[in-house]
Amino acid sequence: GANISFILSTFFLCGPKKQWENMMQPIRIWSSISFFVALLCTIISHLLFDSWIISVSCIAVQFCALTWYVLSYIPYGRNSVMSCLKKCCPCCNSNNNIRNRREGK
Repeated sequence: GANISFILSTFFLCGPKKQWENMMQPIRIWSSISFFVALLCTIISHLLFDSWIISVSCIAVQFCALTWYVLSYIPYGRNSVMSCLKKCCPCCNSNNNIRNRREGK
């Protein structure tokens, strides 16, 4: 319910048409799609499967997608988070590892 309220509140702030246009921008489309798919999967997993493990997993995906979406509105928001993740977690730096292996470094 809270995530649906969040989406409806953004419709209230800038209007549904403008919000939809913002969500379909190339920088935000994948986080928007993943959010709505995870929202749908959360509802389905709860109603049909009654599985709390799947529901919690879908909620985690929703949270990550929504966070990534919101960060797209903050100048350098995504870059800052990725920079922190690369420093804290070596697995987030996998693109550089793949590139280094290709170049023989």
